Amino acid sequence: SSAYNVRGGNYDENLIYLNGYQIYRPYLLRTGVEENQSLLNPDLTRTLNFYSGGFPVRFGDRMSSVLNATYGVPQADDIKGVARADLLNVGLAVHQSRENWGWSFAARYANPVSFLNRLQTSGDYRPQYSDIQLLFEYQLSHSDRLELLFLYADNTFDLTPRLWKGNFKMGQYDVRGVDIEYSGYQRYAFQTGLTGLKWEKNFSPKSMMLFSMSGFISQENEDRNLAGDIYYVPDAREPWSTREYLKTRSEEVTNRLDLSSFDLKWEFIRHWNNHRLQTGFSFKKNNLRGR
Repeated sequence: SSAYNVRGGNYDENLIYLNGYQIYRPYLLRTGVEENQSLLNPDLTRTLNFYSGGFPVRFGDRMSSVLNATYGVPQADDIKGVARADLLNVGLAVHQSRENWGWSFAARYANPVSFLNRLQTSGDYRPQYSDIQLLFEYQLSHSDRLELLFLYADNTFDLTPRLWKGNFKMGQYDVRGVDIEYSGYQRYAFQTGLTGLKWEKNFSPKSMMLFSMSGFISQENEDRNLAGDIYYVPDAREPWSTREYLKTRSEEVTNRLDLSSFDLKWEFIRHWNNHRLQTGFSFKKNNLRGR
């Protein structure tokens, strides 16, 4: 799971920033389904600051914690990178840096289906997570820097159950059971995208100005059309010969959610001794549509 709890708070009480842009957790998909891999890619991360309480007021009003990550392009005149592969994930990250520009690109794919083979409810479970991320930096002058960040993540969950079996004891040698046979389908999916453009101007080593604009989108889908035939098993040692049909339970769900967020921000930051002054303004427009 990529979710975490801090000081007893819920997972959505943790604020996440990536290069100054807020990252939203899924809204609609229920806990336990939307636990995909984190959007933060360690192969691109330059700094990572975690506040477990008492965090600065500029981070907003979440109750539990703030995770502030910054991507950066490592110094590498030639193209360099790293490739990773294991039984659940594959990933690739590539970097290049020149005199006044640089870029980093990363892609990941995960298919943790082997975790689900031993669940009590057997079925066709095919969760798949993938994302691509790009960071481009351009040094306009010795004091001006331009940065472009793009990421897109696609997560699909085909969680169609087929059979659930449970046993219970009524006596030392009296073991009974309940079987549920499912038909239909159960699918979840969500896509996340972020594009951010930032201009940074340094007046001195201790004072700087930032101007950024970003767009964030999240689209979530939940489709479920399931029927479950429930059977009572008087003798769990001979389940197929003694099963008794009880009833059929059906469920049909179609949910859609679209989130779009546009953010415009200007900041001025000044450091002296152990003090920091930060001022500016921000304009944010959120559009949330659920069906």
